[in-house]
This record gives sequence, C-alpha cells and structure tokens, in this order.
Amino acid sequence: MKKPSIYGAAKVTTVFKILIVGLMLTIVVVMPEELYDTLSHLLHLGYEGISFLLEELIQHVFHIDKYVTQSIVFYLWISAAAAGLYFLWRKLPGQYLRIKARLLAAWLRHSTALADHWRELPLVQKIRFIAIYLAGLYLVLSVFS
Repeated sequence: MKKPSIYGAAKVTTVFKILIVGLMLTIVVVMPEELYDTLSHLLHLGYEGISFLLEELIQHVFHIDKYVTQSIVFYLWISAAAAGLYFLWRKLPGQYLRIKARLLAAWLRHSTALADHWRELPLVQKIRFIAIYLAGLYLVLSVFS
C-alpha cells in the first residue's frame, strides 16, 4: 500500500495562496473605490457591533438605562482613542529620528556617488552636460515667460 505524499498537498496550498494573493491584488488595482468603501463599511459595522455588545453588557451588569450606558460606551471609546494617541505620541519621535537618520544616510550615499561620477567624467562630457542643461533651461524660460 502506497503512502500518500504530503508534497502534493503543499503544492496545492501554495498554488491556492498565489491565486488568493493574485485575486486580492486584482481587486485592489481594478476596484479601489469599491474596495475602500466596502472596507470602511466593514470597519464601521465592527465598531457598531463592539459598541452594541459593550452597551448590552454594561446595561445587564450594572442595571442602568440606555442613555447612561451609551454615555459610558462613548467615554470608553474616547479614552481608548486618547490612550492610542498617547502611545503613538510616545513612539513617533523615535520613529521620526530613525527615519530621518536613514534618509540622511541615503542622501549622503547618493550625493557622494553623484560627486564621484562627476569627477570621473572627462572634460568634454562635462561641457556637453552643462551645455544641454543650459539650453533646456533657456527653452523652458523662453516658453513660460
């Protein structure tokens, strides 16, 4: 009796994953407006569902009326948003400095590479480059002025 191979199942799973990712990319490229509209509706439904569950839970546990429960849930959401903004505020300066350092390093590498390339060019090519640049600048200024 022959044992079933697990490689066939792995191949099918990989092909299935590739098809799903391809379908998702197609949806994102072809229908961005409908996709974003649908996602925003799903997020809103999730928010409303969680709010409703919180309202019902608080109303059942504490035996209070609907208006007070809605106020409590509203202030819970405001508190959660404030806590999220606080943690974001705490993380952003470090992220900003890290991104700034990476961009500065990339700019320095790029400008150094450009300067090295310019130094290696022969004089004739430098003169051609400057002449073409000045001719293009003259044409642009003469057209738009």
